[in-house]
Amino acid sequence: MLGILQRSAMDSGTPNPSVLLALNLAGDNSKARQELLERIKETAVKQAEDMSSGMVALYTMALKSSCCDPSHVEAHGQSVDLLSILQEKTDQEVAYWKNSGVPKSSLFSVGLDVQALCLMGVGSYQNASTILAKELQRSRDKLSVDEQAMMALALVCAYNRAEEKDVQELLNRTLKMVSDGFLDKQAEGNGVIGNIYSTGLAVQLLLAASEFYAPRPWDCAQPVATITKQQLQLPMAVAQALPALVGKTYLDSASPDCSTEAPTTASLELDLTPSLGTTAEEVGSDIKVTYTIINKVRGTHFSYSTEVEVPAGSVLLVVLEEAQKSNSTVFSFKTEPTFWGPMVVSIHGLDASENDRTFWQFFSGSVPLQEVGSNITVTYTITNEVRGKHFSYSTEVEVPAGSVLLGVLEEAQKSNRHGNKESFAARPSLCALTGLLTNPTTLRFGLGGSAVPRAGLKKFVLPPDYSGITLPERPKLKFMEKVPAVPKAKREPRQLRDIRGPSKVATDFTQGQYGILALGGGYLHWGHLEMIRLTIGRCMDPKNMFAIWRVPAPYKPLTKKSLGHRMGGGKGPIDRYVTAVKSGRLVVELGGRCEFEEVKPFLTQVAHKLPFPAVAVSRQSLQQMREEEEEKRLNNQNPWTFERVITANMLGMRSTVGRSVSDLFIGEEGRGVDVGTSGEQRCGGMAAGSE
Repeated sequence: MLGILQRSAMDSGTPNPSVLLALNLAGDNSKARQELLERIKETAVKQAEDMSSGMVALYTMALKSSCCDPSHVEAHGQSVDLLSILQEKTDQEVAYWKNSGVPKSSLFSVGLDVQALCLMGVGSYQNASTILAKELQRSRDKLSVDEQAMMALALVCAYNRAEEKDVQELLNRTLKMVSDGFLDKQAEGNGVIGNIYSTGLAVQLLLAASEFYAPRPWDCAQPVATITKQQLQLPMAVAQALPALVGKTYLDSASPDCSTEAPTTASLELDLTPSLGTTAEEVGSDIKVTYTIINKVRGTHFSYSTEVEVPAGSVLLVVLEEAQKSNSTVFSFKTEPTFWGPMVVSIHGLDASENDRTFWQFFSGSVPLQEVGSNITVTYTITNEVRGKHFSYSTEVEVPAGSVLLGVLEEAQKSNRHGNKESFAARPSLCALTGLLTNPTTLRFGLGGSAVPRAGLKKFVLPPDYSGITLPERPKLKFMEKVPAVPKAKREPRQLRDIRGPSKVATDFTQGQYGILALGGGYLHWGHLEMIRLTIGRCMDPKNMFAIWRVPAPYKPLTKKSLGHRMGGGKGPIDRYVTAVKSGRLVVELGGRCEFEEVKPFLTQVAHKLPFPAVAVSRQSLQQMREEEEEKRLNNQNPWTFERVITANMLGMRSTVGRSVSDLFIGEEGRGVDVGTSGEQRCGGMAAGSE
């Protein structure tokens, strides 16, 4: 791996700071690293102002890990302050994010920004780290493993420097959520977290965030072995994976070993040279690839398809070039150089757009490709109809797209679905594949079936539209008095009638999108209301959220006799005032420029502390809850429903359940009618009596 990075460092193209950072973390002190460092300095002085914020952050960490001061980088008599530039660009990212709901560049880039500023201990990165944490909690399932890992690495650094307790709790919850998710993905993927190219960054996070998923065990050897076995060849992929293989993370770039003694790298001599074998070109066969381009997102929609013939084992770029040769108008494309290799930025004259957040994505079938392709399913068939006993065997194997034919043969031999060890035997000479044939010309291979690369235009999910939301002047819950200023002179209902049955008020949202719904009746005293007010006030973001009460202040007096007072003598003095709440009533509403996943944790925390069953709900979940209740009511297969029992007054149930429950089904006007007897019977009885 070091050899791959050192050769990349000697390339004459744009210097890659990720390569320098990986070499430094791996302890390399070669001549290639020294030359790359000088080129990094020259590029930083000339182009730092025009770089993206994430690139400036990478340059900052690479220079810091090289024992250089990023605030004063010199080259050819000129100097530049990367930290000032990085702080300015990060502030622009945060401001754009707050206004539009998405970062100016990408979440991966903002994670790098916060990480670099935090490692240097300068700038106002705390606000950005809080935004990253909330975004991770809200949209973790929509983010790639790379984005989650880079954002979480920044949060680890911010957590170590945080002083406010509520910020530490937010970062702690977020990091535990992400690290547990990575451990689950590792278990599901047999060592792969996301895909092979994102596993390196994910391992870096698990190394840095060990305290957040403890005491849960982590088998770190499994992903390391997976990365080593994969034989990565792209310098950028190696640069992200190598620090994890030596037990380092990007956070270690802040404390480099600046001693003059050259560090040893003997432990990194990994044999990652690809094994020699027979390539598809040696077999002498071409394959036909169906190439389709589709746009159903932006501009004029189109769909074109063609079939091209390329050598087996060709990379996807060869397919695009052959398609362009066949029809330069329809299948034209453009690429731009990146550290990951050429990136397709335009097909059929339709360019990727940062403003519309669109890009070209390639698929094999319905699976997105990773490099030149993800794993593809290949149907492999061997047939003999010439000599000896005729046979035909077929199997499906999964191999990385772009694999040589020998890889397909080896996977087929491992599968051995027919129980014959020699059926799919793979030998470099391609002789005696079944123990019968010695002449390769009598053997036929069938490749394809599922590996049909096609391109489609993918669009990012647009953020929610908060344009119609207006925040009140005072967004937090108002303080409620413990005792009413002028107690009402009215007789309060007895026998708990004020908390029995469903509520008829405050059952729907008025201003907010989220709230706490009572699932049972009970009394809220002043302590409960203060708990709600303080908890929501601490957890909510007053710049983007607001909260309102849906219950009144305590109004019902409860009496209590003093300790040791003998029985009798009438009611005792008023001890406290409470608020009556019935089932189905909203206790509090919360709204603003936020999503349910942001507010659900602390709303649930409050709901669990109430003296009656309650749950955090949104407008959508409340509507769904009521639709499910209505469906159960309409589709109830039991003919003796509670409504029918009460309406017909079976066994005199009205007197048992009480007047408040009976009114729900029979109403005020039906109270004096015995609905247990049919109308015809009542009329018949009256007629007989009159006679």
